[in-house]
Amino acid sequence: MTSQIVTPVIILGAMGLIFGLVLAFAAKVFTVTVDPRVEQIISVLPGANCGACGSAGCSGYADSVVNGGAPCNLCAPGGAAVAKAIAGIMGTEAGAVEKKVAVIHCSSGGRDNTKWKYAYKGIESCLSAASIAGGPNSCSWGCIGFNDCVKACMFGAISIDESGMRVIDPEKCTACGACVKACPRKLIELVPLKNSVHIKCSSQDKGPLARQSCGNEKPCLGCGICSRKCPVQAITIDEPLYDRYRTGADFIQRHRRRVGKRGQRSLQRLQQDNRIDSRVLAHRLLLPLLKVILDMARLLQQEGRVLGRRFEETT
Repeated sequence: MTSQIVTPVIILGAMGLIFGLVLAFAAKVFTVTVDPRVEQIISVLPGANCGACGSAGCSGYADSVVNGGAPCNLCAPGGAAVAKAIAGIMGTEAGAVEKKVAVIHCSSGGRDNTKWKYAYKGIESCLSAASIAGGPNSCSWGCIGFNDCVKACMFGAISIDESGMRVIDPEKCTACGACVKACPRKLIELVPLKNSVHIKCSSQDKGPLARQSCGNEKPCLGCGICSRKCPVQAITIDEPLYDRYRTGADFIQRHRRRVGKRGQRSLQRLQQDNRIDSRVLAHRLLLPLLKVILDMARLLQQEGRVLGRRFEETT
């Protein structure tokens, strides 16, 4: 009876000893030498693992600095102090670090300043809501208001005020970029802290449509007056904003010769407002054709009923 117990124990013990020796030998042979500077850099990093540096985490960034030649000043949460410490470890000079903060380019998205197309009853996520019919809010360029940016911020820099609007605290914001990635409509941008003027609107709709959709009823119309009037030329307008004006004018020029006198008068009235959207103009031009089609459909329906009654009478 004793031998039946002792023998398996001895066998298992011998197997464990052999496997342990094999693993110890493999660990010695296949060991990977780690540069001690990697551990030193990891110790001075804030440990946020936010990914703002472009690496998967703080350990990845430390390895990139030592073995990949990454700059010493990419850690946004650490700022200039961490950049200087990393440069000291690497024996190099730290580049200039400009403090940045996140800015939300939309002034709606609260409880009382948002217009809705429909009542959304799904998951309270901006990404989920934006995937259904373009989002529940009337402005397809504006803040949906389900706070994906707030949930993404690891530093508590984004809060919600009494009106339901998101407020960014520049003192807590580390410019990690998590909120920028979380916003499905790309309304958040990292800008230098020294910039004091921000355009709180991202709409690219024309004037009438933008006013109708914006909850604040004060959208950016893309007219370019601010750019032309700025005495120091600090405001510029990207090319797409100009394109949306050219589209309406080009549409009118292309179709001027294809319409009669009545259509020309309509086009002249529409051309007086250079903010007219080509889509709106096309819809207005197609209305008479749609009316004719609907009238024909009603006539065909009436004729079908008459033929049906005659068939019933004959049978």
